[in-house]
Amino acid sequence: MTDLVSFSDLLACWEIGPIRSITEKAREESAPGSVTFIETESGARYVLKRETIRHTMQREYSLLAKLAEQGVPVAVPIRTRSGESNVQVGEEFFDLSPYLPGTVYTDHYAPDGEARARQFGEAIARLHLGLRSCDPIVSIPYMDLPGDIGRCNPVVRSIWPPNQRPPGPILEELEAGLADCYARLPKQLLHRDAHPGNMLFQDGQLTGWIDFEMMEGGPRLFDLCYCSTCLLMNGLDDPARRQVWHRLVRALVEGYDSVSPLMPVERGAIRMMQMAIEVLFIAWFAHNNYSALAARNIEALAWLYENPYEL
Repeated sequence: MTDLVSFSDLLACWEIGPIRSITEKAREESAPGSVTFIETESGARYVLKRETIRHTMQREYSLLAKLAEQGVPVAVPIRTRSGESNVQVGEEFFDLSPYLPGTVYTDHYAPDGEARARQFGEAIARLHLGLRSCDPIVSIPYMDLPGDIGRCNPVVRSIWPPNQRPPGPILEELEAGLADCYARLPKQLLHRDAHPGNMLFQDGQLTGWIDFEMMEGGPRLFDLCYCSTCLLMNGLDDPARRQVWHRLVRALVEGYDSVSPLMPVERGAIRMMQMAIEVLFIAWFAHNNYSALAARNIEALAWLYENPYEL
């Protein structure tokens, strides 16, 4: 479905004018849906998203519309000519959103890395403020992180390489830490995939949040630590970058604190949450037969355990 003829009937459901070009993005293995980039003759740009579950698309529309009301930069799907938020074609569902301007930051260890990390922290905090208003209108399950870690730990133990220190002390410390503080961590609706690749910036300003398909409720600290582990993975292979990473985490937390200060229990749980996220990644990659990526995250988990730090 990559030519103008195939798309003409579908795109006619929206009042966007004649089409100049269509570019279909290849679907990633882990992606729940796929997207196609549309440009009209007038130069307007849009993103056409395809899903197989209508409820998911309707839920995301409600969330994005509410976030936009709160001033969060998101792309709210355009209503069709008949006033619907999406269109059904066979067993698939499509919505059309404005194309958000901006680019993603990719090299987190280039000059001014700490300034960019503060921007990430501020962006996550402002998103969280907006997401709090969405909780009553969007029915989203809340994660059971201690239970998830308990279910993942046997998988991690089964693939742990013999050249690494035994995983027992790492996993036991993690389970004990979660049991001690999890109930006291503030919880709310989360993005759940809050890595830098889902934030758009232009001229130093946040211009968009994208990819809300993994939304879930849980500790707000999860999104912040998820972002921090992505920064770690960007420099994991370079010992010098690994040492700089601690400064990036401090800047990330400073950015978040400047908008929505963390509680003491959250600050004390940052390293534990980072380790928990690595365990989730290891188990997911192992389950989906991505052995090299599982091994890479094992390396990150071991390094986090062996290199404690203070903010």
